[in-house]
Amino acid sequence: MMKLWLKIYPTFVFYKHWKNIFSNSMLCFNFLLGFWFIVLILSATLHFRAVFVKIVFKSVE
Repeated sequence: MMKLWLKIYPTFVFYKHWKNIFSNSMLCFNFLLGFWFIVLILSATLHFRAVFVKIVFKSVE
């Protein structure tokens, strides 16, 4: 039990200490992550659409 507490306690102190800085940086990080995720999805859908159109046209010909 003591070993477990020694593992958890520093993390807890660290979390309490860095919570404000961490939350601010996480906000920026989440925004960037969300932005990149949207860009990734858009590019992927456009790519798949192009591939799909190519396949359809080939099958039509």
